[in-house]
Amino acid sequence: MKLTKKEKQRKFHIRVREERVGYYTVKAESLNEAEKKAHYNLRGETEGEICPSVDFEEFDPKEFQ
Repeated sequence: MKLTKKEKQRKFHIRVREERVGYYTVKAESLNEAEKKAHYNLRGETEGEICPSVDFEEFDPKEFQ
C-alpha cells in the first residue's frame, strides 16, 4: 500500500525568530522622533541590503496553552 503525500507529512511546531539590525544617523527634534525615523528606514530596506538573523526551534505546544 502506497502512502499519499498528505499521509507522509508530519506535523511540526516551529518557533521562528527573525532579528534585523540597522545603524542610521537621522536628524530629529526628539529621541522619539529619531527612533521612528530609524525604524522607518529599517523597514524600507530590502532583503538584500540587510540580512536578518533567523533561528528556528521546535516547541511543545502544550507549554503554550
